[in-house]
Amino acid sequence: KSRTIIYNERYASILGKRHPSVLGQSFEKAWPEMIGSFDQHFIKCEETGESIKGDNALFITERNGYSEELWASWAILLVPAENGTFGFYNPVFETTKQVISERRMSTLMLLGRCTSAASNTQDVFKQALRGFEPNHYDIPFAAVYAAASPETSVQYLQTHSEQRDAVSETSKSSSERSSTFAQRQWTLQGMLGLPV
Repeated sequence: KSRTIIYNERYASILGKRHPSVLGQSFEKAWPEMIGSFDQHFIKCEETGESIKGDNALFITERNGYSEELWASWAILLVPAENGTFGFYNPVFETTKQVISERRMSTLMLLGRCTSAASNTQDVFKQALRGFEPNHYDIPFAAVYAAASPETSVQYLQTHSEQRDAVSETSKSSSERSSTFAQRQWTLQGMLGLPV
C-alpha cells in the first residue's frame, strides 16, 4: 500500500535536504532507512485502529547527506474516510538538540564527580575514563595520555635520542625551542573503546 506524504513547513525542517523533493512521494521514498521499523507501526494501527506513539525515539538517518542521530517523539493515528479508505496522521516533534544537550551535560557532570573522587594523579586518568564510558554516542573511543614535565622530557630525549645530541645550538629555530608539545614525553594511561 502506498502511503503518500503530505506535510507542513514544520515537518520540512525535519526532512532536511530531502525537502521538497519528497513532498507527495511515498513514505518508503522519503524515509527508506526507517521503513523497516515503521512499517509494523502503520500495519498495527491499520489493523487495530489504535494510535501508536514513541517518546524520544532514536533514528539513524541521512537526511542531510551524512549519517546522523535523529531523536523524535511521534505518533500514528488512523484517519478513516466514508468510502472505506483511510489515511494516517503522523505528528513528529524533533527532540535531537534537547536529547544531545542533556546527554553531554550529564557526561560533564559525571566526569566532574569521577575526577573529584580521584585519590592521586594516576587515579585521575582512570576516573576520567569512567566519566566518559557511559556516553558511547559522543565518545565511542578515547585514549588518555600523561605528559611529563618539559624538563623531564628534555632529559629523556637527550639521553635516548642520538639525533637530538647531533643538533647544534645554532641550528635550533625559535619554533623548535617553543614546541613543548613535540618535546614532551607522553605515556598512555588508559583507553576506552579501542582494541588492546
